[in-house]
Amino acid sequence: MSNSRDENENLQHRKRQLEIMLQAQEHHSEIIQIVERARDHDALIESIAALLDISDGYAQMVRMMSVERLASAYERRRIIDELEELTKPLGD
Repeated sequence: MSNSRDENENLQHRKRQLEIMLQAQEHHSEIIQIVERARDHDALIESIAALLDISDGYAQMVRMMSVERLASAYERRRIIDELEELTKPLGD
């Protein structure tokens, strides 16, 4: 039972990560401006968290995204495909 619950929690966490990645892609220009203007790491994380209304931990994940992953259409498609795969009902 615990293993199944852990798997479900991991799945939910990954889905949330992917949703945030898509959200970050929608705001890639603003995120790049934040990176350019941030006075330090803490200010950078706080600004990304505020822009996307996410936790500092998820803001750190966004900070670690490459510009390619943040702004490219094919990376967006890969994220959407993975998210769709994770949300398919079991047995499909």
